[in-house]
Amino acid sequence: MNKLAKGLIAASSALALGVGSAAISAAPAFAYDDSVVTQTMDWQAFNSGSANISDAYYFDNTFGIEGWTGDIFDTYFDTYAWYEGGGETALTNWVEDSSGLDNGGVSTWSGHQTVTIDTIDITVNLTVTFDGNYVKYSYAVATTGNIALVQINVEGASGANDSVCYDFTIDDTFITTDLYDGSDSDCDVTADYPSAGYVGDSVGVYQLMVPMGGAIQQGWEVANGNENILAYVQGGATFDIIVGAFDYNPLGGFQLAYSHAEDVTGGPLSDAFGEQTKTFGNDFSIADASYGGAEKSLPVVTGDAVATVGYLNDGSVVWTDGKVSGLPAGVTGTFVQDETTGDLSLTLSGTPTETGSFTPEVVLYHPALLLALTDTIGDHPVYFTFNLTAEGLPDTGMSASALTATTLGGVSLLLAGAVILLFRRRRNA
Repeated sequence: MNKLAKGLIAASSALALGVGSAAISAAPAFAYDDSVVTQTMDWQAFNSGSANISDAYYFDNTFGIEGWTGDIFDTYFDTYAWYEGGGETALTNWVEDSSGLDNGGVSTWSGHQTVTIDTIDITVNLTVTFDGNYVKYSYAVATTGNIALVQINVEGASGANDSVCYDFTIDDTFITTDLYDGSDSDCDVTADYPSAGYVGDSVGVYQLMVPMGGAIQQGWEVANGNENILAYVQGGATFDIIVGAFDYNPLGGFQLAYSHAEDVTGGPLSDAFGEQTKTFGNDFSIADASYGGAEKSLPVVTGDAVATVGYLNDGSVVWTDGKVSGLPAGVTGTFVQDETTGDLSLTLSGTPTETGSFTPEVVLYHPALLLALTDTIGDHPVYFTFNLTAEGLPDTGMSASALTATTLGGVSLLLAGAVILLFRRRRNA
């Protein structure tokens, strides 16, 4: 899906938010080869015939912003049914049972397929759910033969190719990175994080989830430096495979993304499924500030990491397309960058109609810029928050909404009095 299409999706989502109580229509169906956009990911080219995905990368659906990393895998998942003594058959012609494509939300697709191996029928029902940074493949298997003799193989390939590392955290759960360079010691990531400024493929998480006692045997077949990934379940009637991907930038992002992957894979990935995780890494900040209505400029401060990654601080990157959300009602923010020094600031304007403490979120990015470090064209976002106190309303002891209601009530009473007075004068005329 190109950037224009994704921008239109984001715009459509924004318009939908403004519809209010308009009639709710059913989610559109999947096309044959459709990218699926959640709030934080673009799952590329889901094929409803083979039920596989070609790749995935971070996408901020609110603002239409692409991330830094990608290539989490190459075509996932191809499914095969195997019956002991009878061989293996690919499941490549799924019959769609239902689908609901919700760009920016949760999308689901389900289908089934029956194959015959040596007179034994094997029926596999599959539901694919896209939510946040995760996708889940849920399988249900039935057979006219012995379920103990049925094995389902799910195959794919890592986008890191011969640079892939597999770091198992708990049973049937691992993290993928692209750090392998011929020695398994390369994959001891926490002992030797990449150097500052590193950006490669997305950090991935994988988990095979089979109900307790629900299979004779199960597991993954992977090896560092080998892109082929195989999950297998024999004798299992139901099981899930969950995959997640995390984006990061060169401002310490890899370490944060990997630590997050360790956290979510320390237990069932189903607990994290659906979380919306933004790009990791930041070295920008805005000091705590207050605002009462007079236009104000807040400097954006850069840290040492930005200076280390030279191209982010050499004047060639323009950050004025940044966005800020979570400001007090009535207040807007605009980014201004000094053409000579490159210094960036956030200018606040407007009159706040509510007071209190706020934590606005900033995303700085530079649209479709080719970066030599990553050799990719993207928007390359950096996210951070700051603390803002909104001031300026009359000190009445009431909230803005209460003050507004009181004011409107007073105006209504005055109008009512004027109408009564006019009516009396006419009667006395």
